[in-house]
Amino acid sequence: MKMRWKIYLFSTVWLVVVMLVVCLSIYTLFENELTEREEDRVAQQTEQVAEALQTSSGTVPPRQLLPAYLPADGMIRVIEGEQDGGPLVVTKDRTIADLPLLYATEQRTVIRRLEGETYLTSTFPILTDSGAIATLEVTENVSDTFALLDILRLVLWIAGFAVLVPSVIAGKLLGDLILKPIHSFTRTMENIQHEGQFQRLHLEGKSKDELYQLGITFNHMMTMLEENYYKQEQFVSDASHELKTPLTAIESYATLLKRWGMKKPEVLEESVDAIYAEALRMREMTQQMLELASDGNQRLDKASFQAADLIEESMKTMRRAYERSIEWQATPPEVTVLADASKLKQVLFILLDNAIKFSDTKIEVALSETNSHLGIAINDHGVGIPDEDIAHVFERFYRVDKARSRKTGGTGLGLSIAQRIIAAHGGHIDVQSTQGEGTTFTIWLPTE
Repeated sequence: MKMRWKIYLFSTVWLVVVMLVVCLSIYTLFENELTEREEDRVAQQTEQVAEALQTSSGTVPPRQLLPAYLPADGMIRVIEGEQDGGPLVVTKDRTIADLPLLYATEQRTVIRRLEGETYLTSTFPILTDSGAIATLEVTENVSDTFALLDILRLVLWIAGFAVLVPSVIAGKLLGDLILKPIHSFTRTMENIQHEGQFQRLHLEGKSKDELYQLGITFNHMMTMLEENYYKQEQFVSDASHELKTPLTAIESYATLLKRWGMKKPEVLEESVDAIYAEALRMREMTQQMLELASDGNQRLDKASFQAADLIEESMKTMRRAYERSIEWQATPPEVTVLADASKLKQVLFILLDNAIKFSDTKIEVALSETNSHLGIAINDHGVGIPDEDIAHVFERFYRVDKARSRKTGGTGLGLSIAQRIIAAHGGHIDVQSTQGEGTTFTIWLPTE
């Protein structure tokens, strides 16, 4: 059975059961209340008649006294003993007299029916003038009063039907409302399966219900899957594009070795050096592409430390490795930063390496602090970056000077990695450059 019909069936059956319970409860309560009230009224009237008979005993004959207490549509009988004959009957409707005699030695009230009419009979034991025990029976036609129950039944049926029909319609609308996003989910997932494309749900308006949240979660999941898919595609594309050049170089030198390596030692040495250099470059490029293709959320191991100490350590390492002048622009202030030291050092190495590659003079490093951020500026006096290229320097594999990048072994991935690491810290990197004068990269990290 489909979910739609389950919702309809459950809501309808549940509503019918509730309506039946409510209507039966109302009817039963009203019937009991009405019956109890009428019984009390007739019983009280019977007691009044019995009291009048006892008071007037021996002075006024019962046949003369009882008509004064006769109900408008009823009967009074005095029954002596348990015989059927000889009771004193006072009534205006002889039909009522056909009711069986109800001899009782205790007070009680019963409901009786005769020829489609409803009668309420109350009995009360009395003493006759002769000292015998007799039964005073007062009967009253209560058909009109109990006809209210028929009216109540009709009203309850009409009211129940009037509530049931719109409730069933409301149940259908509710089912459609619940199933609409589910059908949308199903269609979207079927389209994804058949077309092989990432699609998202169209969410109308804003809501806080569970189905809306489910839709948001589904769209977020699709976004993550799509991002991961395109990362894989980008990695394959990048690898095939960027590894083509070093592989071609290795193939060329290997061919050269095969042809002349045994005859010319200088060719052997040149080819081996070139193949080794290209292999190192391929390894570095592969590692960087894998890092960029990994999960976009950087996993940071943050700790508090003196920023100047970490920068000085990085400067010393690069100074020794490249035998270049890398100095402080001014005495650095004592600033504590909360960051991942190894990741921040990786960024410093990337920026210092770029400064070394694209300049021939000294490199200056400055540390500054604002109210909310810490700034690390790395300034070189090299070739600079054209204005039209500044907006693209953080794009993967983008090179301002492609010939120089190939010569120095750059992959075009370093700045992309640096930007992503700093963004994971909640910061950003600024670039200021004048072509022919130099470039300054400034790292901004939040101090809180």
